[in-house]
Amino acid sequence: MAISLVLYLNGEDKEQKFVFDSPGLYTIGRDPGCSLVITKSQDRAVSRVHCKLLITDKDAYLRDIGSRNGTFINGTPIENGEKFTDSLSPQPSDRPVNTGDIVRIGNSIFDAELRRGGGLKSSGQSTIILPAYGYSGPDAKNRGDDSDVLILPNTPKSLERAD
Repeated sequence: MAISLVLYLNGEDKEQKFVFDSPGLYTIGRDPGCSLVITKSQDRAVSRVHCKLLITDKDAYLRDIGSRNGTFINGTPIENGEKFTDSLSPQPSDRPVNTGDIVRIGNSIFDAELRRGGGLKSSGQSTIILPAYGYSGPDAKNRGDDSDVLILPNTPKSLERAD
């Protein structure tokens, strides 16, 4: 059964959501090479490579990899799983992410939604979905059915707004 995980940024831009719809290991942090980039100007508490998100065919897991300010699910810190950093299978320090969970990465808060059974059309790669005003780069495409949303390929992109 296919799953996808949607992380909704909680705060001023609650309409920002990040969709991971393919199995894999995704990095989250300030480094431009991360799958989901949270810039220093957005959150100084996020490490260069803060944590990893593991999406399997059945579940989603969050793995802290030695971040300075921690990774939390529902207020509970995730144990440092640095020695398992690149494993593609769940590890003892990984914590499952479920619908309704509140995920904190540094000081950034996300609401999680786990969709089972292919709730999203998968293009074979994970996508990051941002509001249209948030990014206007050459690889951005209008979704077609939702003019205020863009779909980006899962490549490192800054989440800075293009004002």
